[in-house]
Amino acid sequence: MPLRDSAEGIIGVLGRWIGWLFVDFALEIVLRGSGYLVVRYLVLFNRRDVDPDSDLLIVAGLLFWAIVLVAAYSILS
Repeated sequence: MPLRDSAEGIIGVLGRWIGWLFVDFALEIVLRGSGYLVVRYLVLFNRRDVDPDSDLLIVAGLLFWAIVLVAAYSILS
């Protein structure tokens, strides 16, 4: 059964790696990217000195996507 244990180990490592890529993509690109655009270019903030590692970007990205989803739901309903 060593072959089965090795295969399970490799599949586990690949699964964790793919999961890490998905979470990294979701946080960095989708949330931080949209949050950066909202914080930098929105008239309310109008901040030119945005810290790319700020948690404000994730919060702004979450709010942006929540508004997009609610708007899409209300348009399609």
